[in-house]
Amino acid sequence: MTSSYVRFPLTVLVLLAHLNFAGRGFAIHGEWYGLNMPLWGQWIIDFFGHSIRGIVVQIFMLLSGYFFFYRKTFTTEVYKKNIKKRFRTLVVPYLLWNTLAILCIAIRFLPIFSNILPGMDQVKVNLTPLAFLYTYFDFFHEDALFVYPDTPVRDTAMPIDAPLWYLRELMVLCLISPLFYWLIKKLKAWSLLIWAIVSFVITPCFFTGWLYMQFVLSFYFALGAYYSLNGKNFVTELRKYPWTIWVWLAIVVADNFSIDMPWRNFLYYAGGPFGCVAGIIITAWLIEKKGYRLPEIILNSSFFVYALHMLFMWDLCKALFVLLHLNDNTWVLIAFYFFGVILTYAICVAIYSLMGKVCPGFRRLLTGGR
Repeated sequence: MTSSYVRFPLTVLVLLAHLNFAGRGFAIHGEWYGLNMPLWGQWIIDFFGHSIRGIVVQIFMLLSGYFFFYRKTFTTEVYKKNIKKRFRTLVVPYLLWNTLAILCIAIRFLPIFSNILPGMDQVKVNLTPLAFLYTYFDFFHEDALFVYPDTPVRDTAMPIDAPLWYLRELMVLCLISPLFYWLIKKLKAWSLLIWAIVSFVITPCFFTGWLYMQFVLSFYFALGAYYSLNGKNFVTELRKYPWTIWVWLAIVVADNFSIDMPWRNFLYYAGGPFGCVAGIIITAWLIEKKGYRLPEIILNSSFFVYALHMLFMWDLCKALFVLLHLNDNTWVLIAFYFFGVILTYAICVAIYSLMGKVCPGFRRLLTGGR
């Protein structure tokens, strides 16, 4: 099983999560849609947009930890070589995509766009060096480059191209990878138990938000590193636990029926380890037993889609909603939700293909050579 076949469905789940408007609705020219959606409609959208997306980052982190140590004797030279490679595959794309995101928002201030995108005149612009730095790390900070009047209060720091927060966390884990190597070599499987206790039991007692998420993700990075450093095929190993599929599905159903309940966050994080294992088992089964195959361009463009979609998806979908004169009917909103994701993905792949013909060098920079 190649990692590309895992990344594609995970990227689709990312788009479904980022277009999820269940319980929140969305506004177009001051008019709100989807706020009065019945609970069964919210369940359908939230099942894909929240409940099952809890496996996405976990699997990405497991793969990252696995391939960081893949088939290598971990020495100082190997560490330096890996960090140099990650600079090209993580840091360069991170800076380029966030710079593009700044330009995308800046363009909206032009009269031709500001007239059809209401509210741009209420956006505060901070043209200071510190504001630019915040935009690459915490776009929602009150001193960031663009401050919207309805900026949400968040306990997690997101860059302006929000999905790339994952790359930022991965950079940190790669830098401290010798710590994982030392723990795994010295403590073997016990290192995973210790790290799980630290990440899931101790850390939540002292930290929330960004720092808590960093510890949680570090466990999955460590899990991938453990399999790699011990010469184990993680797919073969995880297949030993098929019961995790049923546990995960039970948690997903419980999570889906817990909208607005105080324990929902607990279910979301509790389902992570089981969903991580279940997702890999199911994907491997689809490839080997059902002949799950996809065109190369779909497989190769996953990271490009992941990085690009949030720069235009909501604007595209809202424009489409207006142009098609859609209404607030529940079935219409559900169809709009899935069609918006499919259309966004198709446009991203088309841009990826076009750039491969027009400016392949720049595309390689944007994707880190992927």
